[in-house]
Amino acid sequence: MLLARCCSVRALKYPSLRTIKLSTLPAEIMIDLTQDSPPPAKKRRTESTPSGALVHTLARTHNVQEHTIGAVRRLLVDEQRTVPFVARYRAQETQHLPPDALRAILDALHGAAALEAKRQKVLEAMRAARASPEALSAARRAGTLRALEDAYAPFKGPAKCSKAAKAREDFPARSRRRLIKSVR
Repeated sequence: MLLARCCSVRALKYPSLRTIKLSTLPAEIMIDLTQDSPPPAKKRRTESTPSGALVHTLARTHNVQEHTIGAVRRLLVDEQRTVPFVARYRAQETQHLPPDALRAILDALHGAAALEAKRQKVLEAMRAARASPEALSAARRAGTLRALEDAYAPFKGPAKCSKAAKAREDFPARSRRRLIKSVR
């Protein structure tokens, strides 16, 4: 029979609490220490692979080879390493890029992933609104969030308006000026 020792102050005062029979514990509390269990899997962010055009642009901007951009993405995004760690201990894989360049590449990769996620949502909403093929192709071609928003603008619903904005619309500006002048 297995016994567990309890080393708390209460157990020292009360001898009956010093040993607990493990067989009397509920099954959900019992832990099987005889089997080796693998460590929990590391949570990874799932971001889409950057397009060839983005990789080419980043490589040209930072004067590095395209495989270096892939290595930076693998280390910083897939393996979730920190920029100081990569700059110090994985410098050969990243062609000794300085931390500022690594951060700039990481920001560009995150921006591209955010743009793709937004593009998918916009295209889905445009399809639901039965947008024309020209509007869909404009949304697909959009290279920035601003261009994507511009392509999506005609299909958005009316903007939410506060009570103050509604009151301003109902009360013309000319009347407001007269009211302000009369108060002075």
